[in-house]
Amino acid sequence: MPIARITILYAALLMTFAGCSQQTQVRTTKSTKTTTLSLRGLTCEGCGARVVRVLKMQKGVRTATFDKHKVEVTLSYEQQTTSEAAMIKKVKGIGFEAFSGPGKGAYKPPPTYSKEMDVKWLSKKGERVDISKHIVKGKVTVFDFYAVWCGPCKDVDHVLFQQLKTHKDIALRKINVVDWDRPVVKQYMSNVSKLPFLIIYDKQGNKAKTIVGRELEEVKKTLSTLLKPSQK
Repeated sequence: MPIARITILYAALLMTFAGCSQQTQVRTTKSTKTTTLSLRGLTCEGCGARVVRVLKMQKGVRTATFDKHKVEVTLSYEQQTTSEAAMIKKVKGIGFEAFSGPGKGAYKPPPTYSKEMDVKWLSKKGERVDISKHIVKGKVTVFDFYAVWCGPCKDVDHVLFQQLKTHKDIALRKINVVDWDRPVVKQYMSNVSKLPFLIIYDKQGNKAKTIVGRELEEVKKTLSTLLKPSQK
């Protein structure tokens, strides 16, 4: 066989293999999409972490991260393998709600305090506040340092709510710390490592107790003691 003909055949074979390789690459390359799901029904940051774990187990999901302030999960996934609708269904399967797009996320709301209850918010964005100016003489004053992403804070909310329902001599002052780097945290919680955090004053305006963490029985016991008639 002439050398020229062999060269032509060899070149043709190379082009054929190259074409096959290119086609194979096209078939195996999967396009990735990034999306954000807004979540609702969560009680804490830990719930968001659970959602992330579940979504990462979904075939085709590459990354998943939770924003505890926005209550949103941002995902990247292979469009040929899964879909946004499938992931929304997955979230609903573990008891939460998911909505396409950002800006719709929310934790479960706190109890609805009635107008008869003495409840006020002193700090909603973690700004500084002088709690000494908000002690209510004649009442047990509870300064409740919390965050919306804190699950144990919601348990304390429930205890305080029940106390407020039966005792008119409690003044609850709520302080949303938002996060650990906020001014009000540096002001009152430099040595506190977890939430919830309560500072409780008796009816005479004296500091009576500080409670750190999910100490529900301690909260009940302290309030029961300070609310006794002998404290008047």
